[in-house]
Amino acid sequence: MRPEDLFRLSWVSDPRIAPDGRTVAVVVSRIDEEANDYRSSIWVVPADGSSPPRRFTFGEKQDVAPRWSPDGSSLAFASNRESKTKQLYVMPADGGEARRLTDLDEDVAQPVWSPDGTRLAFTARVRDPAYDEEDEQRRRPRRFTRLQYQLDDVGWIGDRRRHVFVVAADGSGPAVQLTDGDYEDEHPAWSPDGRQILLVSARQEDWDVEAVRDLFLVAAEGGEPVRLTEGDAWYEAPSWSQDGSLIACRFHPGGFDFPRHSQIAVLDAATAERRVLTASLDRNCAPYPEIREPVGTAIRCSLDSRTRGTHTCTGCGPTEPARRSPLWTASCG
Repeated sequence: MRPEDLFRLSWVSDPRIAPDGRTVAVVVSRIDEEANDYRSSIWVVPADGSSPPRRFTFGEKQDVAPRWSPDGSSLAFASNRESKTKQLYVMPADGGEARRLTDLDEDVAQPVWSPDGTRLAFTARVRDPAYDEEDEQRRRPRRFTRLQYQLDDVGWIGDRRRHVFVVAADGSGPAVQLTDGDYEDEHPAWSPDGRQILLVSARQEDWDVEAVRDLFLVAAEGGEPVRLTEGDAWYEAPSWSQDGSLIACRFHPGGFDFPRHSQIAVLDAATAERRVLTASLDRNCAPYPEIREPVGTAIRCSLDSRTRGTHTCTGCGPTEPARRSPLWTASCG
């Protein structure tokens, strides 16, 4: 294989199953040699493989993060088709014109539908007004006091923190920012009644140098986030049970021996009492790149396989040991 062969490859990521279980939306990506940039589009494929994959979005930009509406009638996604940054769009599942919902200065990420399908939550970075000056050499000097001030492929983040937003799915109003401050907020998850949004953040004094992330609850209409967990571990990718009584999430034990294998835990939504379901597995339950959050009555998560180096799908109930099941695959040309 030679370096120029990379331009002949395409790859599939972020599979999302429609609510009726019949169709899967995926992101198909490639490298544009002439533009020296990535291109991606969304494809849909029957879950049973009964017909070839079909391209859902078109264009020469990046369409990513497909998310089905609860009734399966629409597909939300992020795209930079009309701007330098990725904005949030909604498109009918049977095709048609994509409706743009946001007009933000930074990329939209992690979109998630409200249970009633009327709103979407997502995350985006909020930049300092100094960035209004496009010439970087003309901007005033920065002074960062947090250790987490820059990320690869993202740039400066000390004055561009990630926060949670909500926007109407019909485009009837602008996006509303729910969280703020010198913190990093991510992984929003709607409560089943649509009244609250669960998110991952760290808001203690030394959050930037401690291997701790907590789960917080914030009202869907806005307000101060309330910490649910006890600051003793690293929690991420939360997912509610259908009745709202339990929260599944990925869990890393805290401490200075971080990192360790990630585990799958279930928390009582009222008391935050924690039960780790995968303690008997000598495997990492959070492989890179991220597949998706744990989901389902029998929780599904991705698992690093030490024998083959691939991802398999694991199911485990609240009182059952973890067990393996096959992971289906599909390809798009």
